[in-house]
Amino acid sequence: MRLRNVRLAFGLMAILFARPVRGDSSLESGPSLAAATPDGQPSAVAPPPPPYSAPWGLPSVFAGTGVRLDNSLAFSHDPMNRSVFTTASIFGASYRLRPGVAVAAKLGWVGNQPATGDAQTTMSNPAVGAAFTLPIGNGIFLGANFSVAIPVGMGGGNMPDPNTRAANRAGTYARSTLDQALFTPNYLTLVPMLSAAWLGHDLTVQATTALSQGIRTRGDMVSTDAYQTALGAGLHVGYTPIELLSLGAEVRYVATLTTTPAVKADSANREQISTAFGVRGHFKFGASTIHPGLSYTRGIDAPMSRAAYNIIGVDLPVAL
Repeated sequence: MRLRNVRLAFGLMAILFARPVRGDSSLESGPSLAAATPDGQPSAVAPPPPPYSAPWGLPSVFAGTGVRLDNSLAFSHDPMNRSVFTTASIFGASYRLRPGVAVAAKLGWVGNQPATGDAQTTMSNPAVGAAFTLPIGNGIFLGANFSVAIPVGMGGGNMPDPNTRAANRAGTYARSTLDQALFTPNYLTLVPMLSAAWLGHDLTVQATTALSQGIRTRGDMVSTDAYQTALGAGLHVGYTPIELLSLGAEVRYVATLTTTPAVKADSANREQISTAFGVRGHFKFGASTIHPGLSYTRGIDAPMSRAAYNIIGVDLPVAL
């Protein structure tokens, strides 16, 4: 089974805003913050936390304060094998309420240039949520995220502009179907996520799973499903050879559990698998750390492989 136009709202990237690394203040809820002296008493000097290779499409396991501008430059082909170019930008911000607890919000914009006709643009649903981090010990951390996408984005209702709807669809695939909650303007979407990460020996291994539940609030003549449900999962492996640089690769899987009209029309619309890899820098400026990243994403199967998607990611998170 495959996925072309999963009409449900799925947001695997609900709260991926702050990017902690070795020594970053966002890791205050991370590994032991006090070293033990020979007499068993805490030392005044804390050991540096292990480096974290932040994922490309999965949420961060750490809850922190920061801002992020994540841009996707997608090159693809239409059914007539003509070139299409899409830019999808997601701006997010998060604020740590206390160690291990943060609130966050994000909003997306898409510009799509088809092979013929005018450029298509859209502003996404806004999403708000919360993130939680629980250090287990031995380099293991658990993360929980919950977000709500509010259905006020462009292209909703029973008389949407066709170009805006096309831009929403283009944005969904430019974001590798991971941010669908932002681009389904007729659905209020609830997205709980759970992550587990292990950090050690300059390695990061993180697994994430998510459930997305869309509830139609408008546009019943356009969106015929009252509810849409999706399941997603991903695995990220990263390596930090030096403190200023990390390498990361991951695989992501998204499946619609609802038999939508698109799935009925083509079973290839049921699932999507994508992979991404790239390099990220880590540069401290006072109390802040900038984590610029450059990545490459490709769909493993249809519909993204059918449309020959090649996606360049230009990511700029700042941990405050």
